[in-house]
Amino acid sequence: CCASVPDKDPAPGSGRSDTYCTVSAGGHTKKTSTKQDDDHPKWNVALEVGCVPTTAEIAVRCYDKDYGKDDSLLDEHVDGWYNSSR
Repeated sequence: CCASVPDKDPAPGSGRSDTYCTVSAGGHTKKTSTKQDDDHPKWNVALEVGCVPTTAEIAVRCYDKDYGKDDSLLDEHVDGWYNSSR
């Protein structure tokens, strides 16, 4: 979802995007750590949202952490559930 994100901090001296992602399913949301000044972030984590119905949508959203205002949405992917244990 966030292999390469737009630079949402384009002002001189502001660095690159401070990227984090959320994973939501069945009313549960988990969040990654924030990668500071990184337009090509990678996380090697598993985010467990608990037991949710297999009919629930899963949403992965990547944001730029903005201080003093709402975070900017960089990218998102919403899809049906899939079995990752296959």
